[in-house]
Amino acid sequence: MKLTQTVFCAAIALVAALAPGSLAAQQASPPPPVFRPPPVALALHKAHCGPEAIVLPDQRIGIDRIAFTAEPGQPARLILCLDEPAIAEAIPVNTVERALAFLAYRPFAPFWPAAEMRWGDDLSILRDEVRRTPMSQALADYTYAPLMSSRAARAFVTSRTAANAGDYQQARAVIITDLARLDAARRKAPERFDGDFEMSLMLSRVAYLDALRDGPSAGADSLRDLIARFPIAEEYLPNSLTNHAAFLAEAGRGEEALQVMTPLLSDWQRSDTDADFYQIPGSMREFSWIMACALHHTSSPEAAAPFVRLVNSRRRQPVDPYVVWTRSNGEIRLRMAKCMGDEAGFVEAVRLDPPGILSSAWLELQDDSRAMVGTRVFDPETRRRLAAEVGGDYRPLPERYRPALRGWMDEAAEASPRD
Repeated sequence: MKLTQTVFCAAIALVAALAPGSLAAQQASPPPPVFRPPPVALALHKAHCGPEAIVLPDQRIGIDRIAFTAEPGQPARLILCLDEPAIAEAIPVNTVERALAFLAYRPFAPFWPAAEMRWGDDLSILRDEVRRTPMSQALADYTYAPLMSSRAARAFVTSRTAANAGDYQQARAVIITDLARLDAARRKAPERFDGDFEMSLMLSRVAYLDALRDGPSAGADSLRDLIARFPIAEEYLPNSLTNHAAFLAEAGRGEEALQVMTPLLSDWQRSDTDADFYQIPGSMREFSWIMACALHHTSSPEAAAPFVRLVNSRRRQPVDPYVVWTRSNGEIRLRMAKCMGDEAGFVEAVRLDPPGILSSAWLELQDDSRAMVGTRVFDPETRRRLAAEVGGDYRPLPERYRPALRGWMDEAAEASPRD
């Protein structure tokens, strides 16, 4: 056996986010003394890991070969082949962003004709596939769905699916509608209301969509107005205020970002001695990149430097028993570098913690792409320099992919006013 089951599953994670129910999910408990390959893994290898499978140049990927299949009735999939034992794992390529990364990654060139036949040579067919995503799958793919009421979770994932398909107006409208429903329930019976958590997520969701369409300054103004329009309990307000400060920083509005962020940071630091106050591990990384960018736009590199150092000092992603997901250190470093216009910092972040080969972060190097990490974008010339520095495995995508790279936001910009 060339690799253990654990190493094989680690290789899968380097390619892309794992689908629910994959082999890696079995690693929550210690592996058994003898690894018995699941029948589905054996069948996948037999069906797909023939001579058409290719060897990848990426040395981080601990597999033998990789294949691609676009069978009717299910999403297109990458098949990760391990030849001894003869097992394989399927990774769905079922989002527009993942498909774009797939079509840009040069080693996958042998698979591009089959992929374009399945998705359309402008991803319009895949866009329609995304629109038809079953509710059950959308709920399973959203980390916070189990923590929300059923109705709020369905509204939230409906918005996510619509946004993934570039249907901006629908994505925004469904959240506004549910915010209004929750707000009415709060006003009617405030003593029984328990939807503040959902509302806090929805406030930031709407503002994020506005930032994608019109830029981070629009997102900041939108969130400010939404916080006033849909009040939430004080204990949930810091999440929305932190996002407000982040949009302000990315918009270059450093003084305003500091006005929002400084009191939040002070409260968080004071809470360190409060036994009744629970801190989410890794929160300081989020506060610090925002402070670093805000200070960069208002003071000097010296003022921002301590916060930059704190972000860059993190080498391990926090694990929290109560929070099911925390942002990766690599993504936070990339967002900070973009916010500060720090090309060298961006390059260092990519080299220190390279994104998976199908990560949407690689699309930041495409001239026409919308923001994939945060909401600020580098100018095209900067993107080309960064692509030459760290993105040699990725080609510039043809012009026909521009609408998909933009998330069809150009359509959204021509649509009706936001509310």
